[in-house]
Amino acid sequence: MLIYHFAKLKSREPRAAWIQVERGAAAVELAVALPIILLIAFGLVQVMLVQNVKTIIDHAAAEGARVAAVSLDRGDGVRAARAVCRALPRGSGLVSGRPVVKIIQGPERVRAIVKVRISLLPFVSQVGEAGASRAGFILAASSTRRREPYAGF
Repeated sequence: MLIYHFAKLKSREPRAAWIQVERGAAAVELAVALPIILLIAFGLVQVMLVQNVKTIIDHAAAEGARVAAVSLDRGDGVRAARAVCRALPRGSGLVSGRPVVKIIQGPERVRAIVKVRISLLPFVSQVGEAGASRAGFILAASSTRRREPYAGF
């Protein structure tokens, strides 16, 4: 059939034959390329959201260690770290559960550890099985500070 078109249009309009042959080529190329482009775009957005969570828990660990280094009470550092963790994006489904804050006090150093469970593609875990909501991984951050002499404030 293609040869018939070329033979028929060869003498009159050779350019029109190419237009008719490639009529659906753009739609096919779009159908092949669009899923790949969307996958890359959503992947970049997911990486940015995870990096945002990582930055927040890094700051929470640093703040918890800073407060615990100048305070005698270990709970002050935990409360300070949890206060920073309130900035975590809760409604998006990315962060699942509460962050775990741990303060380790030594004679010269104080270490704060913050862990949070995140789930990649949270809409998949909501639709999937009951155990799928635990899918994901744990982001952790720690910060160590030198213990400061107690100022009594």
